[in-house]
Amino acid sequence: MLQDSSPAGLLVAAAGAGDAERVRELLAAGVAPDSESQGIFAIHRAAVTGSVAALQALVAAGAHLEALNQYGQTALTQAAFYGNAEAVVFLLSAGANPNAHAEPNHQTPLRAILSGWTMTLSHRSPLPAKDEERFAAAWALIQAGADPHFGPGDHPPPAMMAEALGGEIGRLFAGSPTDPGQRPR
Repeated sequence: MLQDSSPAGLLVAAAGAGDAERVRELLAAGVAPDSESQGIFAIHRAAVTGSVAALQALVAAGAHLEALNQYGQTALTQAAFYGNAEAVVFLLSAGANPNAHAEPNHQTPLRAILSGWTMTLSHRSPLPAKDEERFAAAWALIQAGADPHFGPGDHPPPAMMAEALGGEIGRLFAGSPTDPGQRPR
């Protein structure tokens, strides 16, 4: 990605770096919280990196929780895919839709978690494993009303995908999980 030195580009870069102080400075200087650079919103970049402090600053300034990136995904879906449980919890508490789905791929936050999880099973995955965080994010989504049986379009629902993975994640999506706080480590 080319460096964008516009105010919007600086905001997106600061959000992606998790530099909440710089995000607040740019917002105070009048940069719009829904600014985007090269098709990427600041709120999405903060969600990808899991910077709750940057997310808090953006949301407090009025960033739209349901803004869609160039792939039709919300910030919540991005946080879920990358296994950023604290970002998922914050976005849900701020009012993000736990059942939002992207077009045209129909990716919901729960499907995103499973997509990220299965990617980490590959030895070539650029994503860190973060299984515990992904489990905690999935738990938070389901507790917030995300429907594991909602498979928009012609895609299988997350419950079916989780069943194939088995183990604790399969039990979570089937409705018989162990609370993350009570699981043995």
